[in-house]
Amino acid sequence: MSDAPPAAPPPVERRRFPRRWRRARRALVGLLVLIALGVLGNLAFRRLGGPRIDALVPEQARIGEAVTLEGRGFGRALEDNVVLFSDMPGRTLSAATDELVVEVPDLELPPEGRLTVSVKVQLEENESNRASLVVLPALQPEPATGPQDAELEEPEPAPSPAAPPSPPASPR
Repeated sequence: MSDAPPAAPPPVERRRFPRRWRRARRALVGLLVLIALGVLGNLAFRRLGGPRIDALVPEQARIGEAVTLEGRGFGRALEDNVVLFSDMPGRTLSAATDELVVEVPDLELPPEGRLTVSVKVQLEENESNRASLVVLPALQPEPATGPQDAELEEPEPAPSPAAPPSPPASPR
């Protein structure tokens, strides 16, 4: 045995990644950051953008019937959405972010009985695009609507048959 110290293991060569790999890693991180910002921007744009009507089902409806507005950006609460049929508000029956069900209001129809109106949604200060709806008269008018003169006038009492005149009272 010798008193010589044990031989040191050969030095381990540390591999350093080439510089181009570091550049690639930085580019990948930058690309992921850009994708994340794009997704956040898209979500913010949808959130901040106004409501949009994509379809109106059915395209013809009678007064008092429900129509469905399909689109995006609507409010979830009934009272958040104001649906206007040619500047007359309709009653919102159900609301979701992509669908509204609204009752057609009692609009004044022309003599031919058809009216094409524009439908739009107002959500806070934002306003949607417009869609067209053909409004037809209701099948049965609501109570207390219709020709006002005919229903409110009471017929005049018929004159009673002529009775013979009574004799004048005699002075006594």
